[in-house]
Amino acid sequence: MKTNRRILRLVEYFERSPVVNLEHLQAELNLNENVIRYEIENLNDYLELLNLPLIYKKDGNYISDIRDYDALIKSLSSIYKMSPDERKNVLFYELAYRNKLNITHMMNLLDVSRNTVKSDLTFLKEELESESIHMEGYKICLNQEREIRTFIFNRWKNQFNILREKKLKKGADDILFQRISNDFRDKKISYIEEFVDEVISFTNNKDLSEIFYLYTIIMIHRLMHDYYISDNKDNNPVDVKLYQFIKDHINKVEKEFCVNLTTHEIQDLTGVLIGYNNFYYNQLFEENSIKSNLFVASLIAYVENNLNVSFEEDNILLEGLYEHTKATMYRLNHHFANSINSVDVDIGKHNEIFLIVKSGLETLADFMGAELNDEEIALFTFHFLGALQRLEEQNKIIKRALLICNSGYSTSVLLKNILQNNYNLEVLGSVSIYKLKDIDLRNVDILVSTVNSSLDITIDKKIPVIYISPFLNFKDVQILRDYGITKRRNKPDVDVKQLINIIKNNCVVINEEKLNEDLSDLFKNTFSKISRTRNLFEQINVEDIFLIDQDIRWDQMIYIAGKHLMDTNKITESYINEIFTLIADYGPHFIIKNNIGIPHARIESGAISNGISIVFSPKGIIFPDGQIVKLLIFIASKNKAELISTVLKCEELSNNKDLYKNLKQLTSKKDLADYFLKEISK
Repeated sequence: MKTNRRILRLVEYFERSPVVNLEHLQAELNLNENVIRYEIENLNDYLELLNLPLIYKKDGNYISDIRDYDALIKSLSSIYKMSPDERKNVLFYELAYRNKLNITHMMNLLDVSRNTVKSDLTFLKEELESESIHMEGYKICLNQEREIRTFIFNRWKNQFNILREKKLKKGADDILFQRISNDFRDKKISYIEEFVDEVISFTNNKDLSEIFYLYTIIMIHRLMHDYYISDNKDNNPVDVKLYQFIKDHINKVEKEFCVNLTTHEIQDLTGVLIGYNNFYYNQLFEENSIKSNLFVASLIAYVENNLNVSFEEDNILLEGLYEHTKATMYRLNHHFANSINSVDVDIGKHNEIFLIVKSGLETLADFMGAELNDEEIALFTFHFLGALQRLEEQNKIIKRALLICNSGYSTSVLLKNILQNNYNLEVLGSVSIYKLKDIDLRNVDILVSTVNSSLDITIDKKIPVIYISPFLNFKDVQILRDYGITKRRNKPDVDVKQLINIIKNNCVVINEEKLNEDLSDLFKNTFSKISRTRNLFEQINVEDIFLIDQDIRWDQMIYIAGKHLMDTNKITESYINEIFTLIADYGPHFIIKNNIGIPHARIESGAISNGISIVFSPKGIIFPDGQIVKLLIFIASKNKAELISTVLKCEELSNNKDLYKNLKQLTSKKDLADYFLKEISK
C-alpha cells in the first residue's frame, strides 16, 4: 500500500487546523470537492491500519482527534510513492543544479525502473522545449539561464510563502523548495523581504510584491550555485531610475548571501519588474472593464457627434483606443511621466479635431483620475485622425511594408494606423529589431524603421530600409515621398441623412423612406454609409428571460443566466468560471447604477457566439460587498464592438429612473422581452 503527496498535505493541514470545513480545505489544497472526499477516505484507511482515530464529520466540519502527528507522518512517509510530476521535479533539479543526469542514480533515488526514468525524462524534455529550454542527451544546453529561471518561476510561483514559514513543512515536500530552504536556513531571509518592499514602494505597485519576491529568491539561489546570466540578450529597454534604485539597495542582500549581481543580473531583475508592470496594467483594466468600455465608447460618441460622422464599425479605432487607454490608466494610476516628446506630437492643421478630443476627455477626467497634458491628448487625437482617413480613402494599396521598432507596442500601433490609412501602403505588422532576423521577408517590399539609424539592420534580401519618427513630421513625409510612398487622394463622401434633412427643410416630403432608398441608389458611390452597430438586445426572445420571485444566492443568479447561454451553445462553462474568478479577485465590478449587473468575461475564455440572458428579481439579490442587483444582464459576444454597444444600452437603462416602475407592471416574460426590444429601438 502506497500513500501520495495529497494525503501528506491533508495530514499537515489537520495538524494545523483539527477542525476545518470543506470550503477551507478546497482553498488551501487547491483540490476539488470530490478529490478531497476521496483522499480523506484513503487517509482513514491508513489511520484504521495504524489504530489511530479516524477523520469524522460533524456540523459540516471535518474533525481530527489525532495527537501524535510526528509518528503518523513518519509512517506515511515510509510508504510514500512519488507521483510522475514529483519525479519530473527531481529530474529537473538534477539537470538544472547539477548539469547532468545519471539514469542509474535516478532509478535508485526514485525507486523506479530505468524505463520509467526515461519515460519521465521524455515528458520533462517536452515541457522544457515548450519553454525554450533545449537539451542535448542528458544535459541542458548552455546559455539558457534566463529560460531556466522563468521555468522555475512559472512552475513554483504559487508556493512562494514556504520560505516565510518559521516551521518548514514535514513529509515529502517539493525537492526544489527543500533545497532552497536548506540553503537559506542560516541566512536572513528578512533582508530579501526588506529589499523587495523597498523596490515595490519605489514602483508604487503593491500587486507585484509576491511575484518580485519569488523571482528575487530564485535569482539569489541560482547565484549561490554560480549560475549567472551571461548577457542581456533580449536587449530590453531598461528604466534607468529603477535600475539604479535596485543597484543601490541590493548590497545588503549580496553580502548576506555571498553573491555578486552583475550588470546583466540587475538589468534582468529590472526587466522582470517592468514586464510584470505591463501584465498588471492589463489586470487593472480588467478590474474596471465596465467603466473602461463606457469610457472608450463615450469618447468615440462625443467625437462622432461633434464631427457628424460615425466610427461605430471601426474596430481599428476601438482596439487602438482600448489599448491606449489601458496604458494611460496605468501610467496615471502610478504617476509615471509620459516620455513622449512634444516636438514629435504636432497636430498642426488638425487643431479643430484636437480641441474636440480634448473637450471629450475633459468630460471624463474624473474616471481617468488625472488631467491629461496636450501631448497625451494629441496621442488620443491620432487615433481619430486615422479613423477619419479610413472613412475617406478608397485607393488601392500598392506596397507591403514591415515596421521595425525598438519594442514599444503603442507607438508602433499608432504609426501603423497613420501609414496604412494615410499612404499607399499595406502594413504587414511590426517587429522588434532584435527579432528581425527570424522574420520571412519574401513578401515585404519595404522596411520602415523607427529605430535610430545608427543601429545596423542586417537583412539577407535587398529591401529598402527607411528611417522615420513614430509620429511622422514634415521631414518624414518628404522621406516617404522620395521612396514613392504618397498620400492617398481623399474622396469626399456625403451623408444621405444630411441631404434628406436639407430637402425636408425646403420641400414637403411625402415618403421619407422611399426618398432615402432612391437617393442612396442614385448616388451609391458618393454617399457615406453610416450604420449603427448592433447590440445583443436586438436578438432577445422569451427564452432568454428569467423571472425570480424567491430568495436565491448571488452566485445562483449568475449561474441561471450563464447556464442558459451554455445550454444554447453560446458559451462554454469556462466562460462562467472566469466570471466567478473575476468576482473572487475584484468583487462584483460589473454592477452599475440602478441595481443593474452586467457580468461578462473575455472573448477567449469561452465565447462561442453572441448571446444575452436576463434575470429579473423585483426584490433584488444581495451580492458581495452588500450591493443589490435586481436586473442581471449576462452577455457574451465574439464582436467587441457589439459588446460595447450592448454595455452602452445597459448604461442607458441604468439612467432610467422609471425602469423598475415599468418592469413591475409587466407580468410575463414576453412582456419583458417586448419592453427591452422597445427600449433599444429608441
